[in-house]
Amino acid sequence: HDFNMFLSQAGGACDCGDNSVMKEDGFCSNHGNKCPRPGTAPAELMCVAEAMMPRLILRLLQHFRENSFGPQANSDTYRIAVQECEGFVQMLMEFNNMGDLMRSAMTKALINPQMYRNLVEPPFPETEYGCYMAESNKMYEKAIESFPAPEPPEEYRNLPALAPRLQHNTLLDEFIFWTFKYEFPQNVVCFLLNMLPDQDYKEHLTRTFVMHYARIPLVLEAAADPDTLSNRVVHMSVQLFSNEALALRCVQQLHLLHVMVLSLRLMMGKILVQNTLHDPDKNFHYVIDCTRRVMKEHCYWPLVSDFNNVLSHKSVALLFLQDDALVEMWFEFLSMLQGMNVNIREVGGHIEFEPSSYYAAFSCELEAAA
Repeated sequence: HDFNMFLSQAGGACDCGDNSVMKEDGFCSNHGNKCPRPGTAPAELMCVAEAMMPRLILRLLQHFRENSFGPQANSDTYRIAVQECEGFVQMLMEFNNMGDLMRSAMTKALINPQMYRNLVEPPFPETEYGCYMAESNKMYEKAIESFPAPEPPEEYRNLPALAPRLQHNTLLDEFIFWTFKYEFPQNVVCFLLNMLPDQDYKEHLTRTFVMHYARIPLVLEAAADPDTLSNRVVHMSVQLFSNEALALRCVQQLHLLHVMVLSLRLMMGKILVQNTLHDPDKNFHYVIDCTRRVMKEHCYWPLVSDFNNVLSHKSVALLFLQDDALVEMWFEFLSMLQGMNVNIREVGGHIEFEPSSYYAAFSCELEAAA
């Protein structure tokens, strides 16, 4: 069929066959209902793949566990660990590219809770591998403890996506955790997105992404290159939140809008300073400090972009406007922008260069408030 293709440097997932993105009469013969479906594959043909795939995925998770801690754990060490497993991730992507049958074996392994429990939960056998898994489990628990959600207001502490400790029930849950922890490595993001044609997997991936969403500010603030990281976050989120029905379910069941606004507000709440307008003794208004790294590096940009993306769905926008507390919370965030980076006229000398905080303030108002 006729099509326009946008090819990003990072890669992505084809939307042909997804009726939430394009009309069904535009699907090609290889996707959607027009695609000829072969009969069910014989069990003996798939049994090896179904037995092998969970352990292949587990081995990648074990690699992430092994490299998650150390005296110098930072963006550089995470990048090296990801480079070391480049060939392994490429192999998994090639399995996915074999077609629906192999992709189905992979996605079933990723979203099966019982399979995850069998693979990673104690008690472990008294063998060399059992001792290794016990140590691996300790590394995992340590990583979970080091990655808490930001402290939400009292009235929102019951939201599942803002729980202080993450709960993982499937291989995919833990896979997403390490994707966040390792700052969204591009090869891992592409691997996760390449399986989106499987609708059960897409639903589970989106819900898991939302459950981890409140940790995005922590990752952005700690990243050595927040600009690249921001693009990788949005590369993933824009694919997941473009489906209106799925985005609406996340808003209704997982309070996605609350999580987004709270994450943005809590991120900016760490860099507030007293407003300098009027009498400082009577001024109790606090505004964003535009000289801080969060502003200069635009660390807030993925959160604002995702929020705008979700609100582009009419059904979600109506829910947002119907929730007075949510609108009030959004205005509380906007109030942090009012009176920030006050300009003071210089009359005694010449200003050769504009301070970078001026651009940071202008960009934030344009991107977050417009």
